[in-house]
Amino acid sequence: MNRIKYYSKNDLMHHSMLERSHKYLKEKKHEIVTASISDMIEQQQIIHYIEEGLLEKIYVAEDINYYSDQIKKLKKQISQYFQQLDGSIISSFFEEIDVNYTDAFWLLVNRHKTYNNISPKEFEIILDSQRCKIREILKYKNVVEAFDKEITNKILSKVRFAEVLINYADARKEETAVELYFPKSLSLQKREEVVLAYIASERPNVNYLRLIEKTKNKTPHLNVSDRTKLKAKKRADAITEEFLSSEYAITVTTGVSLSEDQEEVKKIIKHDGHWVDSYSKKFLAANTEIGTIINNFRNVFEYLDFQGCISFVSKKSDIDGWDVFRTRAEDDFLLTTVFHNNSLTSLLRLEIYLHFFKETDIDLEDIVSQFVNKNLNNDFNIDSLKLQMPGRDLKSWEKIRSLAPEFEALLEQYKLYVEDDFVDYELIRISTKTTKFSEVPSLLEKKYVYPVFEGDFQKLRYIFFDYMSDLFDYEKYNGLYDNFYQVLRSEKVNVSDYSERAKMCFQHFIGLGYLSMDESGFISFTNKDTITVIGYLFTFEVISYWHFPKLIRDEIDNMAKNKIVRFSDKLFTDAEQQYFDYYLNNRFSNGLWLRNKYVHATNTDDPEEQERDYKIVLKLLILLILKIKDDLELAKKRFKPLNNIE
Repeated sequence: MNRIKYYSKNDLMHHSMLERSHKYLKEKKHEIVTASISDMIEQQQIIHYIEEGLLEKIYVAEDINYYSDQIKKLKKQISQYFQQLDGSIISSFFEEIDVNYTDAFWLLVNRHKTYNNISPKEFEIILDSQRCKIREILKYKNVVEAFDKEITNKILSKVRFAEVLINYADARKEETAVELYFPKSLSLQKREEVVLAYIASERPNVNYLRLIEKTKNKTPHLNVSDRTKLKAKKRADAITEEFLSSEYAITVTTGVSLSEDQEEVKKIIKHDGHWVDSYSKKFLAANTEIGTIINNFRNVFEYLDFQGCISFVSKKSDIDGWDVFRTRAEDDFLLTTVFHNNSLTSLLRLEIYLHFFKETDIDLEDIVSQFVNKNLNNDFNIDSLKLQMPGRDLKSWEKIRSLAPEFEALLEQYKLYVEDDFVDYELIRISTKTTKFSEVPSLLEKKYVYPVFEGDFQKLRYIFFDYMSDLFDYEKYNGLYDNFYQVLRSEKVNVSDYSERAKMCFQHFIGLGYLSMDESGFISFTNKDTITVIGYLFTFEVISYWHFPKLIRDEIDNMAKNKIVRFSDKLFTDAEQQYFDYYLNNRFSNGLWLRNKYVHATNTDDPEEQERDYKIVLKLLILLILKIKDDLELAKKRFKPLNNIE
């Protein structure tokens, strides 16, 4: 697109558009007599930039004064143009409107009441245009009210409009920030008819079918019955099964194994053309003490990372090319390819350890029980945590129904221990409230560090760690580096080698105190520790404060004062809270809801699926115990004595 288009100040495109707007006005193109509707819409885009004051940050005062003087002239010119338009003219040239300007066209039609000049027949012709998008029209209440019947009829004739309804009712907030106005004659019943027609259509999108299936709450915009949800589920299952049996399906293989003679605790080997994580049976056999077995889940099977955070959580930084195209509901858990792979890997590691336990006659449930009831209480002088594991001979569904309340009880116990220095079981018995994962505190005030997105963090993250950064040239170093931070750490960077735009960027960050430049023009970090912290947050999305050395902690404290980062004093990170809720509770529409399903007896009857579900819950319990242990260990190192810990 060669024309000027308005982008918000958070969009990087607005910089170049500001320059073009400045040139447009300097050359007085707006004073040329125009006959093109796209010319008028382009001027409206420039007005947006002027009214938001974005040009003031770039150009000199006399330019700004000149721009301000032109606003009234531009507005009058645009208003006169749109007020004299009639339906026959619009219907004849609508196809000529720049494809990126159709939304702005309807905004101006709505603002200047041009819809009063359009007959129903002429509006129907416009609706039939290839460039006409109904969703754009629905942003403008007056236009919708003026052509209620015509818009309703068009919607009912377009099966794929169901995707707009589903998106607006269920899709993520950032995708539906703009309010839509639906015709009054498009009743909830008619909207469900559109959805049903979509389900039965020739090629529905499976992602949208899953959204229909998982729609949890009634909304003023769409009310999908359980029968409709079931139809969506069956259609989605059929399409998925057909695809998986086709030549287009890609099989991803993940494996783990036990080696009888392997000396290394873990190594990656190739087996039948696939990479497999191989673990040493000799090492596991030599380390069968209760505490060591639990530690093996952290250190050998890598259930927690280097900073004591769960390794398998979902992160936005893991979104890849395929994940971008997945349609998600507003209350969906973020499912990425990486998350699916991590979930499978974590269960396979549990499976291989359970296989080892079976061979050596070790009962993992007993180990877990003893570790909580004895090791944790004794090692940290706690009064006192209790956990009762389900019987060995119970069926999987019985084990889950037994373990679910024990899981919740352990959460509540630790919460009370942190708050009161002991576990008050009388208080637990009186309370009928279930403790949420977000409510469990840590023994440490500064447990986790998160970025403050409204401050300098976003700027620093983009410039130093984003491959699209104005200062990073991937090809210049033949792919040796991934971002500008790596370049600046390893290469001599001179400002003379960069464009004028990049030089302005350097000056900006020098002014903020993050970079410095010597007399020869060479750039260096003013404080590399600050950028290092930004890098950790960019990669891991959270920092466990007390796992880092004092030098980094001091820098984090300074960053908190400058509102670049913030602290949390919870036991779990935000991502970990979501992780547990995804598997256990009904917080997310696409969650597994294991606790709710088994407690309310709506679980599957398939024994194999029940067995898999139990292993998931067992894995979650182990993760909970590891998180509690990590918190106690950090507190013991930080505070001596703490809660009578010696």
